Amino acid sequence: MDGSGVCRHRGDVAIDEETRRNSEEERKWEKGRNRRKEMKKKKRETGKGREEKVNERRRNRNVK
Repeated sequence: MDGSGVCRHRGDVAIDEETRRNSEEERKWEKGRNRRKEMKKKKRETGKGREEKVNERRRNRNVK
């Protein structure tokens, strides 16, 4: 380290790769958080949880 926050022995490519991987990981976590947040909001609005939704989908499938 030369104090600039970048390792000298690793090229820019490796660092770019690492930051890209980290940001992909962040997006994945963010997506999960958003999905859970949406589920909570829907549950508050409709009073339905995951199980009820799954059961409803099953019932709809059986109707055909």
